[in-house]
Amino acid sequence: MSATRIEPIGPERLVAIDGEVPRGALAGLAALRLGPREHLVLDAEAATLPPRGGALAVDVGDAHEGGTLAGPGAARLLAKACTLDLALVGLGEATRTAMAGGPAILRRVAPEAWELRVDRSHAAWIEAWLRSLEG
Repeated sequence: MSATRIEPIGPERLVAIDGEVPRGALAGLAALRLGPREHLVLDAEAATLPPRGGALAVDVGDAHEGGTLAGPGAARLLAKACTLDLALVGLGEATRTAMAGGPAILRRVAPEAWELRVDRSHAAWIEAWLRSLEG
């Protein structure tokens, strides 16, 4: 039996924000900073976001599927799956990476737990690929 649990996150509202976002504009929302001008908001209220400082907000919830990887073997499994130095990803931080030939967003939610979001069309493939790496 594996030391890592892989479980779906379930349907969620995701809004991609491209552009400058004024400091504090996303306060109170679960938002991942993916780059200097790129954020992903993981909040049910994200779909109703008013324009923020000229940034473009687009609902991308139907484009992604997510899952959690948790347990003592989660970081080891992810280290096999991508080339990131996972020690550099702090608690609550997110980053983009490549996994199984496709783009992925990875966020550390606890010392031994990670959220992974991938394109919906690749989700089943990436889950099967991760499970194959567990052995």
